[in-house]
Amino acid sequence: MSIKKIKQFNDKQFIDDVKMVREVMILSHKSNIFLHVLKKELLKEAETARIHYYLTDELFLVKRMSMVII
Repeated sequence: MSIKKIKQFNDKQFIDDVKMVREVMILSHKSNIFLHVLKKELLKEAETARIHYYLTDELFLVKRMSMVII
């Protein structure tokens, strides 16, 4: 994982958000379910592509910030 490579495709806010959130989830559009993803896998993908996401705290009963990849 290289922060320099990640910054080529994504902004600094993305890196700060990844550090802040507790969970990273992918939203499946066809079935409308959320799939759990490891932060390491997300950062590896961010080295080669732009990541589109939003932050929410309404996925779990216990309020915790989560990143949802669209």
